[in-house]
Amino acid sequence: MTTIFRFAIQTTESRCSEVWSFFCNRNDGCLYATRTSMQKTMKVSFHQSGACHIKRYANGVDLGIKDHVWRYAPSGVGEPTHIMRVVYDLRAQRGDFELSKKVGFLFEDLTAPASIYLDVFFTHSDREVELGNETGIYGSHYMGRRKWVYFSISIGPLTDGLPDDISEMVFHMGDREAIENKSANVLKNVTAVFYQVPKPSGALVVFEASAAKFSLAVPA
Repeated sequence: MTTIFRFAIQTTESRCSEVWSFFCNRNDGCLYATRTSMQKTMKVSFHQSGACHIKRYANGVDLGIKDHVWRYAPSGVGEPTHIMRVVYDLRAQRGDFELSKKVGFLFEDLTAPASIYLDVFFTHSDREVELGNETGIYGSHYMGRRKWVYFSISIGPLTDGLPDDISEMVFHMGDREAIENKSANVLKNVTAVFYQVPKPSGALVVFEASAAKFSLAVPA
């Protein structure tokens, strides 16, 4: 499969989130998505038929287990179909990852309190999708049969916590490392994602969070 777009919250100086990767097979009309820590365990699929699911894997082997199943909503003629949104409340992005040269989009400043939104759409058109600051679209890919997928990035007001109808939470334990107290352990770059799965159709919403260090030491 060909990776067509990668995204993370990253400046020229630092990266505070995992990388989302989107990929597809040529001309099959299906889109797939996963994060760095999920590459061998989970994958989100948006199929040509409109069927969508989050499927479980073991070291990259398909276990045939679909944790969530839904459909993306059909759109009218000439209208885009919103299939996925990733929400980053900047107050909850405290990771300290190495910069990724594979992520093409960089932010100039992440100090202001805000939420960043990555939105993914399907559309049908004979024209190439227009990219740039004016459109807010920073990546697109032709999937064949007049079908395009494109990726919009925007900045908005802070989100007010998580919604009540969260479907699932996935926690990545990060990497262990020693700190000043050698008998204590911390987890480095812990991340969490919270899925809001549409019922029965609509756009999948994912809420992201990360922490540079998470202590496992038991308080005295």
